Amino acid sequence: MKNSRNVKGGGTIYQRKTVDAELKKKKYCGQWTVPPELRITGKSNRITVYGQTKSEVAEKLEKAKKSVIDNRNNPDANMTLEQWLTEWMNHFMKSSVRTKTWQSYESLIECHIKPMLGHYKLTQLHPTIVQNFLAEKQSGKNSRGRCLSARTVRYLYSVLSKSLKQAVFCRYIRENPTLGTVPPKMNCNQVQLLNGEEIGVFFREARNERFYAVFLLAYASGMRRGEIIGLKW
Repeated sequence: MKNSRNVKGGGTIYQRKTVDAELKKKKYCGQWTVPPELRITGKSNRITVYGQTKSEVAEKLEKAKKSVIDNRNNPDANMTLEQWLTEWMNHFMKSSVRTKTWQSYESLIECHIKPMLGHYKLTQLHPTIVQNFLAEKQSGKNSRGRCLSARTVRYLYSVLSKSLKQAVFCRYIRENPTLGTVPPKMNCNQVQLLNGEEIGVFFREARNERFYAVFLLAYASGMRRGEIIGLKW
C-alpha cells in the first residue's frame, strides 16, 4: 500500500496503485474492519470507501463507522414515534401510573401528538420539529375549535419528553430531542384581593345566601374549595 496511514478510531487510508475506469477519480481508499461485537449476521465485516482526497475518504469512513455503531445500538432504526408511543403506553405506563393519568396521556397522544408527529421515525425527530409542533399547538386550533392553553401545551411537552426519555434508555435514540426545545411560558393571572371594606360589603350581601357559612369558613380558615367540599356538614 502506498502512503498508507492509520485513522483515529481504527481503519486505514491508502493511495490506490491502479485506477479502473469506473473509479478513475477515486485515488484514495479507506478500509475499516468491523469489530466482532458490532458485527451483524449476513453483513460484510469490512467497510470500504473511496475518494479523491485523504480528507474526503476519512470523512466517508467516519460516517460509515458511525452508521454501523448506530445500527448496532439501535434495536429498531425504523420505529416511528407512533409505534413507540403505543409501546411506551402499554408496556411502561399502564402499570406505573394511575388509570386517570394513563387516560389523560392517551387522550393527548391520540388527539395531538400522533396526528402531527406520529409518522416521523424516532431517529428523524429534531428539536426544531418538536418546537414547531409546540408553537403550532399553542397558536392553532384543537378539535373543539379553541386555541390550546399554555398549560395544555406544556402538558403535551411533558408527555412527549417523558416518552422520548424512555426511548433513550431503551437505546432507540441517542438523545432526547425535546431537550433543545422551550415549552411555552405559563400565564400567571394576578389575584385581585378584597380590602377590609369590600369584605364587609361582601358578607353583608351574602348573609341570606345558602352558602353564607361556607363563605365565612373559607375566609376565617383559609381552607381551599376542595377541602371545604370534603367536609361533612
